[in-house]
Amino acid sequence: PHFPSHDDIVGEYAMVEIALSEEQKGVVRRYVQTWRRWRPGIRAFAQLEDDLDKRYEVLVDGIAVDNRPGHPVITADSKDSRFHAAIFGDDDAALPDVTGDELIQVRRYILRGEGTMPVRKWRELKISPAEAAASHRAAPTAALRQP
Repeated sequence: PHFPSHDDIVGEYAMVEIALSEEQKGVVRRYVQTWRRWRPGIRAFAQLEDDLDKRYEVLVDGIAVDNRPGHPVITADSKDSRFHAAIFGDDDAALPDVTGDELIQVRRYILRGEGTMPVRKWRELKISPAEAAASHRAAPTAALRQP
């Protein structure tokens, strides 16, 4: 009898095809465009259109998609779970440096394509003077504990 090799089995299950509608692709594109302007860091989004055309389940840079009705089109973002939680999980606390009004506006843009891409108002995360002092005091103590 012929038994499939490990590579045959992995290849068969690793290449799940997810055909997204044009509306769903629009959500993915707006998510990526907004992430680029709203979050610090660099991600490899250059292959996004190619990955969408190839119907990959996990797109460029760890964005997992789902085409089932009633489910978010982006099910996970392995590189920025907080941004994903703020947009698709309605987690208002996931991005503490973003106001509630900004979140409402960015969700409308990404999820429904309403309006234009919101302009990001960069601000530093504000911490209380007590938190700043505690953080400052903890740093030298931690250095002394090294073996």
